Amino acid sequence: SFLDLLARKYIRSGYVQAGDEIVVSAENHLANVTPWELVAEATGATIVWWKPTDDISPLITDRSRIVAISHASNIVGEIRDIGSTCRVVNDKSNGRAHVVVDGVAAAPHVHADLSQTGTHFYALSCHKMFGPHLGALCGLRSAVEALEESISQDSLHRSWELGTANYEACAGVGYGLGQYLSFLSSRYKAHPKAGAIVASSEMDDGQPSFERT
Repeated sequence: SFLDLLARKYIRSGYVQAGDEIVVSAENHLANVTPWELVAEATGATIVWWKPTDDISPLITDRSRIVAISHASNIVGEIRDIGSTCRVVNDKSNGRAHVVVDGVAAAPHVHADLSQTGTHFYALSCHKMFGPHLGALCGLRSAVEALEESISQDSLHRSWELGTANYEACAGVGYGLGQYLSFLSSRYKAHPKAGAIVASSEMDDGQPSFERT
């Protein structure tokens, strides 16, 4: 998975060192737990468990390097305010900690703007949004570059590919996901008090538009 790839990036880059701390939410899916256990084992870092019902602030220190949380619980479905969590993490860690969010359960329902929330990496599954079986990892350029200091800008994106790109699935995301977002938007406009937070996207002939950041 992309989170496994991301974990290997943290190990190889030296971003996480012995004595550092990795804060992991107790409600995380196993896919957002095992990678950080591997990082801790490989680097000598310590796993710090966080219960989402508790205040995360006391757990964040200047030794925190990774904070792995979920945007929504896939058990109870509660959507977390990742923006406020990111602000606390950034403040308490003096900007040293990266926030990694598992957005698989939330992405079909919630708009997540990395630049607004302060999330460094956001993972999602397109097939949970009526798209093809394809995973995606969104990351802030500053966070990506922090793990790839020796990689040239021209080849930066290639170092994150797990293999040959699944071109037909990528094309399917552009069409299928656009149709899904269009459907959600129309339903939300018809029932604005339904309580759901719906993703939005600028559409052009039924296709979502993307902006590189």
